[in-house]
Amino acid sequence: MLIGALTVSYRLEGVETLKAKRQVVRGLLDSARN
Repeated sequence: MLIGALTVSYRLEGVETLKAKRQVVRGLLDSARN
């Protein structure tokens, strides 16, 4: 049960980090355009 909760939280953290990386990439692209 505990392992399952850790796996779910780990997956959620992975999704959040992916979103953050996408935002950083977008920021870099926008700054490159300007």
